[in-house]
Amino acid sequence: MSSLITADIVLGALGVLNLVLLLGVVRRLREHAKAIEAASKGGGTAPEVMIAPGASPDAFTTSTTDGAVLSGDLLPGSALIGFFTPHCGACTEQLPRFLERAEAEPGGRSAVLAVVIGLDTDDDTRAMARQFEAAARTVIEPPGGPVASAFGVRGFPAVCVLDDDGRIASRGFVLEELAAPVAGGRG
Repeated sequence: MSSLITADIVLGALGVLNLVLLLGVVRRLREHAKAIEAASKGGGTAPEVMIAPGASPDAFTTSTTDGAVLSGDLLPGSALIGFFTPHCGACTEQLPRFLERAEAEPGGRSAVLAVVIGLDTDDDTRAMARQFEAAARTVIEPPGGPVASAFGVRGFPAVCVLDDDGRIASRGFVLEELAAPVAGGRG
């Protein structure tokens, strides 16, 4: 009989502990929901898309879809760079605007880099990359690949413009957040 009472006490204590933890989780979820709502209304800070303006991307080396070797040293100043993934609705929505902006870049195709995140064996990834190839040097890389890692990409789509020294001049989730193209360049 005493073992039944002990079991009831232990189960009761576990139930109370479970309730306390559940209430804590609910409170944290409400805090997160309020923060997200405030950020979406402009009352808070949105998540950063990549490394901060003024920062230089880490060194990287990769290959473009046409087989050329590309490294950070080969990116010209004022380069337009975009990171996209085929299974992202916002990426698909931004793609035509990115292509339009790429065609307006003073340095032409060599001043634009499009990075498609996905597997090279995936049909959707290859199809998206083909759309960029006429207007931009194009790279396909897996998640966490060298270019996205060098730029510290944290979401998609991610776009940026480099200054003449190869540092981030402006960045954003949409092209409208970027500075207008300027003539010049270091490459």
